[in-house]
This record gives sequence, structure tokens and C-alpha cells, in this order.
Amino acid sequence: MNIQDLKNSRKEDIAHIFSLLPNTPIWLASLFLCIVIMLAYQSEPEFAEVMNVWMPYIIKGCSFVSLWFVVVTLLKKLYPCYDYNQESGGADRMAVSVKNKRPRDETNVRQAAVHEAGHTLSLALLSPASMPDIITVHIVKTLNDLKDTIGMLSFRFSSGEAPHDLSYTFWLMCCNRAGFISEKMVLGNEYASSTTDMHNWESNARVYCLLKKDLKYFALPSNTVEANVNLDTINILLNEIDTILMHFLKSNEELLSELVEDLIKHGELDKEQILTFVSRAVV
Repeated sequence: MNIQDLKNSRKEDIAHIFSLLPNTPIWLASLFLCIVIMLAYQSEPEFAEVMNVWMPYIIKGCSFVSLWFVVVTLLKKLYPCYDYNQESGGADRMAVSVKNKRPRDETNVRQAAVHEAGHTLSLALLSPASMPDIITVHIVKTLNDLKDTIGMLSFRFSSGEAPHDLSYTFWLMCCNRAGFISEKMVLGNEYASSTTDMHNWESNARVYCLLKKDLKYFALPSNTVEANVNLDTINILLNEIDTILMHFLKSNEELLSELVEDLIKHGELDKEQILTFVSRAVV
């Protein structure tokens, strides 16, 4: 690295530090308040006497709050928590990961790819007759803001209506969990810890339990005993789903690895590319 590169690198670092500071009206409001206090201090003697007494405490308090706000903001920006969710809206179902500023490193990109690849490959467990009309999956390597996503499996039906039968609901549960199990198998841990994924899994599990008449499940539990019965049934179902997914993904470990690398390389796959992988899966 030459001198000019070093200077440019330092400029980029400084620019990055300033980019991490929150762009919020709070700073403008604080500046306006300080100006008002200074003007009142200079023009009103009585106000000046009061401020002389309280000013040290005000300065300490404002300094502490400002420092805390900046530190927390910087920590959130520098060490983002990645959350992979299973969002649903009408006929759309998506596996989502939350993103933050600053380009993501290779490890985080791979974690997202592994998670999304698990969701994607679970399509092989779905009946061809129930396959969505539009399917895409992508990961984002450059982070923007917290409101957007770094990875998503999205699918929908041209009719606007997803199937509501038992087999499709069972597959939804598998899709909800596939990202977690993929991470656990490939990376050795479930890095996502997404509450949304689990919330959607529980919602689909309740629907499944109501549709499957041979399961012991109370639609509206009236006491603790019935609530515990429901919880036991849900937990048994969760273990069953995880076992199925672990066996399925281990049977397709090389295919999963290939899908992960394709996602990392291209960033996005369309339905045709996805089905190329899905059709090769051993079920």
C-alpha cells in the first residue's frame, strides 16, 4: 500500500465513522435548545443566576445522555444482529434477514446464503401440484439500513390464493424451520434465532393440528391442562419436523453446498434456476 492509498484509506475510515452517526432530528432539536438557552442566559439576569447553579448538573446530564446515545448507535451499526424471518402476507411467504450499514463480511454473507438455501431446498418437499407460480431467492452483500433485507425467499401464486390443505400446511412448517436446520447442519449452530420464523412456524403448526384430526389438540383450551396438552403436541411436532429436515438436508448435503455457493456467487436465483436444484434433491 503506497502513501496515497493510505491517505485514501484513512479518508474512507473517517467518512465511514461519520456515516455511522444517526441522521435524526434529535440533533437539530438539541442544537436549537442550546441556542435558546444561550440567548436567555445572556439577556435575562435572573435566568443567568438560576443557570449558574444548575448548569454543571445540566452539562453532566446532557453529556451522559449524548455519549450513551452515540455509543449505543455505533454498537448497533458496527455489530448488527442478523435476523432471518419467515414473513407471510396473503399468498406470499418470504424468508427474510434484516440488514445494517457497512458491507457485510464473507462469514455473514455465507450465513445468510446457508439459511436461504435451506428454505429454498425445502421446496423439494412440496408436491409439484402445489408449487408456487413465482419463486425467487436472493441475498444482499452490501448493507444499507435496518429496514431492508439481506436475504429473502419469496413465492406466490398467480391466483392470489395459496393452498390451505394439510400437505401444504405441513410443507410451510418445514419451510419455516429449514433455514435453522440448514445452519445447524452446515455451520454447527442456529445463528439466526429469528422470533418471526418461530412465530410463523407456531401459527402454521396450530393450523396443522386443527386440520389433522388424529392429533390431540384443543382449538380453544379452557384450562392449564388443555394448554399443556397443546404445548406437548406442538413440541412433538417440532421435533418431528426437525428430524425430517435434518435427514433431508444431510441426504442432499452436496446439493445444498452447491446452492449456497451459487447464491454467494450470483446473489439471486429465479424460479428456473431454483427448480434445477429442487429437481435434483433426494426426497
